[in-house]
Amino acid sequence: MFWTTSGRDKSSFERQTYPLAPRLYRLAYARLGNAADAEDVVQETYLKAYRAFASFRPGTNIQAWLTQILINNIRDHLRRSVKSPPLIGLDELPEGVSVEDLLADPRQPAQIYEDSQIDADLVNAVRSLPEALVAPWLLRELHDQSYKEIAETLQVPIGTVMSRLSRARQQIRKLLTGSECAERFAKDAGD
Repeated sequence: MFWTTSGRDKSSFERQTYPLAPRLYRLAYARLGNAADAEDVVQETYLKAYRAFASFRPGTNIQAWLTQILINNIRDHLRRSVKSPPLIGLDELPEGVSVEDLLADPRQPAQIYEDSQIDADLVNAVRSLPEALVAPWLLRELHDQSYKEIAETLQVPIGTVMSRLSRARQQIRKLLTGSECAERFAKDAGD
């Protein structure tokens, strides 16, 4: 074994980090768009965090620490991945889409899946953001974190968080202008 932890450390690690797993998974899934990749990245995050847990300073924000590890793993994963359509498991097919539909349709299965999603325009807009903008946007919109929490997680000043969120929102708005998604959001905002 190349690392050592006591039973007490393991128990402390599990107690402090396992409740955060659903949040980490949602963040990974939102960025990667694929359940299997999200699970792999979260598992890798927990492995790296467990190995480094002895160096974690008690009293600091463990959620920020884990999220930073996750963001680094997502960045590494995206760098390693080849530009290819995401793999979609049969259990992830939208309601009303069967395997036969996929075989009969000349489009790629990933395209069929994306076309069936409610806010595919929004998902594509978020995926097109640079990493520096997407991480704060996801932490704010998906996890409802405060600017201070995002700054701690990303280890940047609050002003940088505010600037990146503003730029992310502008780019998303620009990408969605004229799309059904933007029209629906504008209508919902007016109600």
